[in-house]
Amino acid sequence: MYSSSKAALEHVSRIQALELAEYGIRVNTVKPTVVLTELALKAWDPEKLEVMRQQIPLKKLATTEDVAGVVRWLLSDEAGMITGSAIAVDGGRTMGGCGL
Repeated sequence: MYSSSKAALEHVSRIQALELAEYGIRVNTVKPTVVLTELALKAWDPEKLEVMRQQIPLKKLATTEDVAGVVRWLLSDEAGMITGSAIAVDGGRTMGGCGL
């Protein structure tokens, strides 16, 4: 269910981008890997976090700053031509076939 709901949300976002473009509204999604928040550090077993880290080509987990930086860029004029996109903030994990 989890993966299906993520795929559905990404699809809905693309449809919204198409429908809202004529009004100058851009719609994008940001898809982070595990983000090292206080909650994540409490909820995840350290050994499982290490397994996850090893599955990521860049060999690191995301920070809140990593995700916020992408969101900040998407909100800027520099990303003015970006709509209907799903940006993975996952260090290449989905690129390697994990978590698709």
